[in-house]
Amino acid sequence: MKYILYFSCFLLFLACKSEIKTKDNDTSASESIAMAKVNLPSISQELIADLLNNCDQVDFIFHYQSFSMNISEKSTIVSHLKGISPNAVKEYPNNCKAQGRIAYYSKGEMLAETDLYFDKDCKLMLFMENEKPVSGNYLNNSGIDFLNNLFAQIEKQ
Repeated sequence: MKYILYFSCFLLFLACKSEIKTKDNDTSASESIAMAKVNLPSISQELIADLLNNCDQVDFIFHYQSFSMNISEKSTIVSHLKGISPNAVKEYPNNCKAQGRIAYYSKGEMLAETDLYFDKDCKLMLFMENEKPVSGNYLNNSGIDFLNNLFAQIEKQ
């Protein structure tokens, strides 16, 4: 219950349109990171519209954290979905591992499922069907800020 309160406070913070600058350039230009090439399209406009219009519950299940989270407030769901960049994933570092799974529901029926990649080098979501990626998108600044703040709130406890 307190996670929902923290999440709601975070959304209120975003609603005020406060800008939080993140530093994504922790890797120097001299370091070389092996990249995995992927040939996945961006999430379809039809699916994003379906999620925006019909999704009434989002479940976050984190693999390496001691918590999971559920969102059922429509404005919170919309704010979360707006954190998905329209830019398709073309490559990402080989060392990236999924940090969790996000499931989107409408009236108890799953609409979509994603693997969330979120660490120093990876900030993206791969949309899954039958446990295989079918599309992928990077997170935009809003999505990155949301997850950074969520994890920061959890670490404070």
